[in-house]
Amino acid sequence: MQVTKVFDSQSERALFRFDKLMEMSPDMACALDEDGRIVQISAASEVILGYHPTEMIGKYLFDFIHPDDKDAT
Repeated sequence: MQVTKVFDSQSERALFRFDKLMEMSPDMACALDEDGRIVQISAASEVILGYHPTEMIGKYLFDFIHPDDKDAT
């Protein structure tokens, strides 16, 4: 039996889809605050960088980028 999620608003539906994308994406994707700190990051971060997403939340994205790659990033 499949359970269907009921949403109260389009915003709630969009946030649910965004959360699922972050969970299931084979690519690393993240959401940053206005200062460049990670507020959400996909599970792929563990495979790609070796850090579990919970280790990265609240840290600056550029702390995980090699200095030679920062300009291109």
